[in-house]
Amino acid sequence: AVALKPESAAVHNNLGIAYFARNRFAEAEQRHRRALEIDPAFHEARNNLGNALAAVGRNDEAVACYEAVLAALPGHADAHSNLGLQLQEQGDLAAAMRHYEQALATQPAHSDAINNLGYLLQEQGRREEAMALYERATAADPRNARAAYNLGLARLCRFEFGEGWRLCELRYHTTPPVAVPRPFSIPRLEAADLGKGRRTAIWREQGVGDQLLYATLLPEFAAGGESFVLEVDARLVTAFRRSYPQWVVEAPERSAAAFAACDRHLAVASLPLLLRRSLADFSRQPAALLQADPARAADYRSQLQEPGRRVVGISWRSFQPRARGYVQRKKSVDL
Repeated sequence: AVALKPESAAVHNNLGIAYFARNRFAEAEQRHRRALEIDPAFHEARNNLGNALAAVGRNDEAVACYEAVLAALPGHADAHSNLGLQLQEQGDLAAAMRHYEQALATQPAHSDAINNLGYLLQEQGRREEAMALYERATAADPRNARAAYNLGLARLCRFEFGEGWRLCELRYHTTPPVAVPRPFSIPRLEAADLGKGRRTAIWREQGVGDQLLYATLLPEFAAGGESFVLEVDARLVTAFRRSYPQWVVEAPERSAAAFAACDRHLAVASLPLLLRRSLADFSRQPAALLQADPARAADYRSQLQEPGRRVVGISWRSFQPRARGYVQRKKSVDL
């Protein structure tokens, strides 16, 4: 379309939207800027440019875009909702909530603003109100995966595990995605496959912390007679092999060859959907997951241990995409 109508601002804007949906943010930015060169008063393109900038962590520039739109169109619901999200990222939660409410005053069925407002209420401990808003957001737009995913997390907090885990499977469809799906030529492992002699490719998902968290279900998975190949971050391979010498554990650069022998696949974060369907299921959590290297542990002990003093080692920091700085700061508390 751009080749046919290179001076069409609308075509460039639409191509930018398509790039954004594929997480190609730099290309999206270029297209929205070109649309604005052609038509400086194209407010939708400026709002979309803000989204592309926000996605790569250029928050101040994104805020300037949204504010420019609102200066021209004070009732622009998308710009209010997007500006609220950036203010939330910056920690100004009161201002963020005001913008969400302004978006809804103009457009009561604005699904993103409803969802974003619900998230802030949940952060304040008002979970029931938040869940009502998540349900309202999905009713307004059934394709709003972020609202459905947030509802899933809230249901987990209420121990409604079946529905909670089901909704959390929508993490691949949020914008930006919470997790990136992996294409496989073999079917996904389902509950009906358990005990049928399948060999499952268990693939890593999200960060190291998530891989460790969900791997706590693998000892139970293995004890049930399930055969699998586990892919984990390269930094974890040695610890898993030391702790479970009977497992096949591979780093990402070697997992494809090992997965070739599998006839089912499953993301490690989808294991709870099969194994943690009720609160009672959590009684099967292992007391420990990984074994320390004895020589290294003894070396640290000799350096640090003093009579009468307990030494606790902490190694943790959350790394989130640049558009999720608020979440990273919240999860990475200073000692």
